[in-house]
Amino acid sequence: MITGIVLAAGSGTRIGCPKALLRTGRGDESFLERACAALHDSGVDAVMAVVAPNLADVAVTAMTRVLVNDDPGRGQLSSLQVALAVLDPSTEAIVALPVDVPLVRPDTIRALVARWRESRPKVVRPVRTLRETQHGHPVVFDRAVFDDLAHAPLSEGAKPVVHRHASPSGEVTVDEDAGAFTDIDTVEEYVEVFGRLPEAVSIR
Repeated sequence: MITGIVLAAGSGTRIGCPKALLRTGRGDESFLERACAALHDSGVDAVMAVVAPNLADVAVTAMTRVLVNDDPGRGQLSSLQVALAVLDPSTEAIVALPVDVPLVRPDTIRALVARWRESRPKVVRPVRTLRETQHGHPVVFDRAVFDDLAHAPLSEGAKPVVHRHASPSGEVTVDEDAGAFTDIDTVEEYVEVFGRLPEAVSIR
């Protein structure tokens, strides 16, 4: 079983609202809905979204399980740990996708999962080499590192775990998918991508 996890509990202080609620430009579709849809469309077996308490009733795609991080100020890793604590025991890998990277294509996620199935690296992530090598999202984690993630210091985040288990076989080149490398954290970044000031959807 492979589970997709959208990490969406951040407050979005630099952009003025929770990034989970930002509009993608497709009607009232939110970043959270787009990210969940990308995971569903990629063919993973289950999708979870970890949100802040004030977003417990936010709209998500059908069949997405919403989890609440009661203290999201502890950082993004704390949201991942919330999801890890309730994973189905048969879960062999997770696909962790930050909500501020909502434009990744489903076929990119499929390629990452396919690489994991082929050679079972402990960590799989997208890379592009158009200029210098750059790593993007989402990241696939094999169950062999679940314990490392669950016990990693919140102050350090997941990066040390990623770097410790990274390998050449876990790098998938996806130069054609800019969305896997488009991290939207600020007003300026939102305007650059969408050509307008940030707007949020209502919780419905």
